[in-house]
Amino acid sequence: MHWIPSTFNGYLFLGTTLEQVCFFQFSIGLTFISYDCIWTQTDNRKLIQIEGEWILRHGNEVMEHVIDYPMQSSKLLCAIGKKVIKFDINREKNSILLHFESNINIEILDTPNYEAYRIDDGEHDFIV
Repeated sequence: MHWIPSTFNGYLFLGTTLEQVCFFQFSIGLTFISYDCIWTQTDNRKLIQIEGEWILRHGNEVMEHVIDYPMQSSKLLCAIGKKVIKFDINREKNSILLHFESNINIEILDTPNYEAYRIDDGEHDFIV
C-alpha cells in the first residue's frame, strides 16, 4: 500500500471535464481534459486509473458501489461531460472524492494490500 503524496492536493483536476471512461478487465480509466487550455502545446489531460473500490453518488444517494471486477455494466457514464468542481482528499483513509457539477460524486477508496488507484495530473504520477 502506498500513501497519497503530501505534495498532492488535486487542484489540477479543478475545472477539468471528464472526457472518457474506459473499462478494462480489472480496472477503469478516467480521462479528464481542461478545455481552457486545449490548444496549448502541453498535454492537458489528467488520468485516474481505478483498480479497487469506488462509490458513485448523486447527492447522498448511492448509485453504484463497486468492489469486484470485471464489471458487466456501470452507471459511471452519467459523469461523462461533467466538470470537476471540488476535489477532496482524506489522508487518513487514503481516499479521494471528486465532486462534479450536477451533484455527482465519485469516491475512490484505498484497498488494503492491493494497488487501488493511480493518478497522473501532469505534475504528479503515483499509485495508491
